[in-house]
Amino acid sequence: MGIPIVGDPLYGGQFAAKYGLDETPPGFAQLQLLAKNLEFTDPQTGELVCVSSRRGLEFAKPG
Repeated sequence: MGIPIVGDPLYGGQFAAKYGLDETPPGFAQLQLLAKNLEFTDPQTGELVCVSSRRGLEFAKPG
């Protein structure tokens, strides 16, 4: 689609940190992919499970 994910090492461009690092080095962007809400049916109980995240994305470019 031509729309990179910020911080993705494969498609995110020059500011993306390498995969597998425990912390993002200074000057690099963290991966900016976030599921705000997830819903699924538990395969064992049949119950609808709804999960929400309070996390947000950081859009600032690394300095």
